[in-house]
Amino acid sequence: MVVWGGVNNGPLGGGIYDPALDRWATLSETGAPTERWYNTAIWSGTHMIVWGGTEDGTDSLNTGGQFCPCSFQSYYLDSDGDGFGDASAVATACGQPSGYVSAGGDCDDRDPADWATPGEVLGLTLTDSVSLTWTPPVGPGATGVAYDVLRTAVASDFQAAASCVASGTPAPSTMDHEMPAAGQVFYYLTRADNDCPAGTGSLGTNSTGARIVGRTCP
Repeated sequence: MVVWGGVNNGPLGGGIYDPALDRWATLSETGAPTERWYNTAIWSGTHMIVWGGTEDGTDSLNTGGQFCPCSFQSYYLDSDGDGFGDASAVATACGQPSGYVSAGGDCDDRDPADWATPGEVLGLTLTDSVSLTWTPPVGPGATGVAYDVLRTAVASDFQAAASCVASGTPAPSTMDHEMPAAGQVFYYLTRADNDCPAGTGSLGTNSTGARIVGRTCP
């Protein structure tokens, strides 16, 4: 419950009451509407709006303000209902408007199956001489992802020197029956892909922290 104004040696001041805790808190007067009597006040569901009234009992006021019991924040229109909103359709409010969510950045707000570029694939392991497995990204950015597996004999080159062992495979595993020549070593990396416009995930970074660039598959 929000109380503001009234008459007790002056109209300014107010408080907010929490019935669950049976506790009052004083409202700050910083940025508050000017003192007034007989004003209109409504509760919108998220904040209190004060408008009009009179300053001295005779002169009407055409100003007002709104009080929010929480901090204003940004919400994003979520047209496809996937929990991620369109960053270009933002509303600033102290309560979540219907149809809006707190997470923005949806890559395609018309498709509930995709919302972000997938994260990095981790845990790539050669479980025997031909079998590779890996851990799906913590943030897949979609309800489903596919994987590219790159192989190279040159550790620093996953582009010109690389081959695609697998492309668009839906399972977090594949097989590679190619064997390295005597004295040669194979290096592997896996990335996730989804249907976002920028849906190709990262291959990670090298020892200097630079992003690893890989060839396109297939």
